[in-house]
Amino acid sequence: MASIVWVILPLSGSFNASVKLARDLKDAGHQVSYLGLPDSEDEVCGNGFEFTPVFERWFPKGFYAEHEKLGLMGLAEALPAIRDMVGRFNAFIEALLADRDTSFAAAVDRLRPDLMLFVNSGETVTIPALLAHAAGIRSAYVYDMLCRGEDLAIPPVTTPLPPGNTLRARGRVFMAWKRVWFARRVVEKACARLGLQVDWPRMVGRLAIKCGYPPGQIDTLTDTAAFRMRLPELVLYPLEFEFPGAGLPGRHHIEASIDLSRRQCEFPWEWLAPGRPLGLCAVGTMVWLGRPALLRFFQTVIDAAAGMPDWQWVVATGNGLDAGDFDGVPPNVVVVNRAPQLALLERAGLMINHGGANTVKECAYFGVPMILFPHVNDTPGVTARAVYHGLGLRGDILRITAPALRDLIGQIDGTCYYRAQARLMSLKFREAEQAGEGLRLVEALLATPAPCLPPRA
Repeated sequence: MASIVWVILPLSGSFNASVKLARDLKDAGHQVSYLGLPDSEDEVCGNGFEFTPVFERWFPKGFYAEHEKLGLMGLAEALPAIRDMVGRFNAFIEALLADRDTSFAAAVDRLRPDLMLFVNSGETVTIPALLAHAAGIRSAYVYDMLCRGEDLAIPPVTTPLPPGNTLRARGRVFMAWKRVWFARRVVEKACARLGLQVDWPRMVGRLAIKCGYPPGQIDTLTDTAAFRMRLPELVLYPLEFEFPGAGLPGRHHIEASIDLSRRQCEFPWEWLAPGRPLGLCAVGTMVWLGRPALLRFFQTVIDAAAGMPDWQWVVATGNGLDAGDFDGVPPNVVVVNRAPQLALLERAGLMINHGGANTVKECAYFGVPMILFPHVNDTPGVTARAVYHGLGLRGDILRITAPALRDLIGQIDGTCYYRAQARLMSLKFREAEQAGEGLRLVEALLATPAPCLPPRA
């Protein structure tokens, strides 16, 4: 059997997206392990997989916990930490270019992977993918999001636009893609000059040359994962959730890969009354609203719930906020930092969320209608797809009021349409899970040749 190594960023969404397929591969007899920054170790090992940390000198344990706190800070407060992070990334890449960090090569020598699967959540995943290419290892991307390259029929996932076949609709999509490129280039150049962002095009280009990968084959015309090598792509979303016509050559939509047995946090279940409708609210860990806006949003949810005494609610605020930060928390609301989302979705009749890719597909799997409040990265596009398929309604996270939120809840609760659409999509997701296409495709990748490397100068 083969040695398969998953490479992840220290984001809960990245690991959660991978773990079901990882278990399927392990159950099929393959040796499966994970590799990444030290902050992923506890979660990976707690779910029964071996973990190998790399790049510890640059990103020691606790680094990403500090990174997450930036989303609760104001810009002036966050600037020093952002500059420190950029300096750390620059020094890290320079060390790779100068062969002063060989932790990845040492891990490869120990693990001897036949295949490496890179959970693609952004440009930083390209760095280990290039190092794997230099080592001659078969590789593939596994997407935990719905990012894509330029396509005049399908809008960028960073926008809330729906698709369309009319000339006017295609014109809107065309302009949306151009705005993505223009904004990215302007922001990248300005932030790089101010020391607020790594000069990714230059750094990745240099590393590609060192690793023997043609820089011209790195796709920069993508909406979220800014640098993408030419590798096979497995997307952890059934194609039925996408917009019509969204299929791409080299991209394979497989099951959602929702691991119902994954380890979840403790929860005071005795606080919930059986038989009452349950609402769930969570907006993920990567929130860039700032503490005041986030406090206001959760307070709005709590105030809306106070006017719905027949419902009970669980509000998961994430780290940095606590129940004591809110006024007038009613008896039908439980406020926690983290909640066992899968277990709660099995009982929930509605979820308020941020449009995060993993949260939305878990709601789709359980057939739970949603009210979505997108605000950053791919959440507008994921929300647009959920709304297009009738799985929920969209709100404005910065302007929502308690009466308006109760009205949105009433729209979903007062008609069978949204619940019927959610149940029909749930059937498609469950059929995809049972089909096990991911396992078959990964085993097909193991039968392909390893990269053919050009001779080094």
